[in-house]
Amino acid sequence: MEIMIKKRDGHFEPLSVEKTKRMIAFACLGLDSCDPLELELDAKLQFVDGMTTKEIQKTLVQTAIEKVISKKDDGFGNQVNKMNQDWQFVAARLFLFDLYKEAAITRRYKAFGYGNFPNLVHMLVEEKKYANFFVTEYTPDELQELGDYIKPKRDYLFNYEGLKLLADRYLVKG
Repeated sequence: MEIMIKKRDGHFEPLSVEKTKRMIAFACLGLDSCDPLELELDAKLQFVDGMTTKEIQKTLVQTAIEKVISKKDDGFGNQVNKMNQDWQFVAARLFLFDLYKEAAITRRYKAFGYGNFPNLVHMLVEEKKYANFFVTEYTPDELQELGDYIKPKRDYLFNYEGLKLLADRYLVKG
């Protein structure tokens, strides 16, 4: 019997463990102190029929956060806290992937990541999430210039706490 996973757009598809493995590997890329296999094992993901991709993502993010501080034996029988800040960046990347996926659905993007900034501004004005002055006071060229300042690679500079704060306080919700 095949396990079916509920995608964010509501449709179901067969579980692909390989997709999860690739996402985890990408989140750990360049962070040598973070082993993707360790995250997979520690997450103890128990895939069940009907599980959502959002639940999978949330479990992985939480596991990465929990790995920031771990207990280690100091060799003298004492348990000491050991900190690995790189797991904060793994958690941030996993959370960022979640934000990108949500944005793609709510903003009707065709690709993963960012869409056309001027189009987004116009859409958010139409939905009354942005004030009208964004399209009356700024020219299309000015909106494009503003959009050009957004550099997606900078998203990876955030640790989890910083990205979560940004998302909770400043991102326009769908």
